[in-house]
Amino acid sequence: MTESKIYKMAFSKLYSLYVAKAEKKSRTQAQVDEIIKWLTGYSQTELENFLNSDASVERFFNESIHFNPLSQLITGTVCGVKVEDIEDPLMQKIRYLDKLVDELAKGKDLSDILRKSDTVNRCPWAREGELNHVYHDTEWGLPEHNDQKLFEMLCLEGAQAGLSWITVLKKRAHYLTLFDNFDPHIVAHYTDDYLDQCLKDSGIIRHRGKVYSIRSNALAFHEIVKEWGSFDAFIWSFVEGNPIINHFETQDEVPVSTAISDAMSKALKKKGFKFCGTTICYAYMQAIGMVNDHLVSCDRYLEVQTQK
Repeated sequence: MTESKIYKMAFSKLYSLYVAKAEKKSRTQAQVDEIIKWLTGYSQTELENFLNSDASVERFFNESIHFNPLSQLITGTVCGVKVEDIEDPLMQKIRYLDKLVDELAKGKDLSDILRKSDTVNRCPWAREGELNHVYHDTEWGLPEHNDQKLFEMLCLEGAQAGLSWITVLKKRAHYLTLFDNFDPHIVAHYTDDYLDQCLKDSGIIRHRGKVYSIRSNALAFHEIVKEWGSFDAFIWSFVEGNPIINHFETQDEVPVSTAISDAMSKALKKKGFKFCGTTICYAYMQAIGMVNDHLVSCDRYLEVQTQK
């Protein structure tokens, strides 16, 4: 079946196929419902409303503004393709659900299907909440050199300004959908009308300055790439290409800014970036692994040092 046919198919039809597959293996419709609600963030009532309508698969997934960020833990092959390697956001969401239903049909425990995190030693800020667990254990502090990913994280750190990081994590999946996975080539061409439409979407932080800064940051991003060859080369030049390895034992020792983040903030602002104060820049440095601020007691402290 072609992608376009899947997208236009009624979700109720796809749902019936999921249920039939599960029940054939002695699993239940209720378990299918639990999987769908966990993945999409819909309530049972919202799910039933979709099932009682002619809503397409495309609409069902696109209107999910609370799509579970833990979906990034879903790996494996569906239809001969690794779900973690699928580039199209909509198709990847569909295949995530396909994979979860496959696991259900193969007898996997529901708690394992819903990706419960293992107990590990973490930094204090990441000890509560599944979203924090996953972000801390798979991304935070890991050196990042992909330009598009670097652009995404800078925009998300800017969106966090004045708020908590967990607020951004909860909305991250929807940000990726609205802003084309933060592809700076696409974002730079957004119109005012499109950005105004985004401001009406409750799935993101509806702050006009922050939303519009994503476009202006993309424009500034391109200027840096023209000058430096890549954004990676520019941003990592502040630490001469190598992560700074700190040795903090308590959270109170971790700074909120440094002379390097001061310099980065000043340089970014000069290039035209917005929402990039020194505190945001230091948080960005931590996120993309320019500094290793995992506490020495954290399991990730040594793990992230294996990559540069």
